[in-house]
Amino acid sequence: MYKYNEIIERAIVTWIKTELSLTYVFSEKQKLKAVPPTGEMFCTFNLGAASKMGYDDMSYNPTTEKYGFDGIRKIPLSVTIYGDYALEKASILRNSLEKMSTLDTLRVAGIHIARAFDILDTSAVLETGFETRATLDIAIYTKESIIDDTGWIEEVEVTKI
Repeated sequence: MYKYNEIIERAIVTWIKTELSLTYVFSEKQKLKAVPPTGEMFCTFNLGAASKMGYDDMSYNPTTEKYGFDGIRKIPLSVTIYGDYALEKASILRNSLEKMSTLDTLRVAGIHIARAFDILDTSAVLETGFETRATLDIAIYTKESIIDDTGWIEEVEVTKI
């Protein structure tokens, strides 16, 4: 996982916990390992694969002799809330994206909200009973920076032709 994904994940967890006062917020990968107590409301999120937006800027640093590439990436984010009042909680979360305090907190982590889509009622009947859940899909933008050390051949000795 890239370091910028870790920063984004921490910011998402903080945002969700702050807005919804939830104790249990997991990435989809963590959900398989950590299960909240029965009946407790919880939330999962999934960051999709980043796609390149436009062209990357390339720069060369003569001091370090390294190339740098900077570009904007679009990442799909899916947030699913499980438990009673999941739709209401998803609405609170979606509406929080209009608050400057939320946007500023996410911007510190390099996240810009491109678009929040409609909330989906993804409730389902399971073997153990009915599970209330709601899903909110969001498109986010972030900046990715890559440093490339191409290396140089300084000297070549030819011994035979």
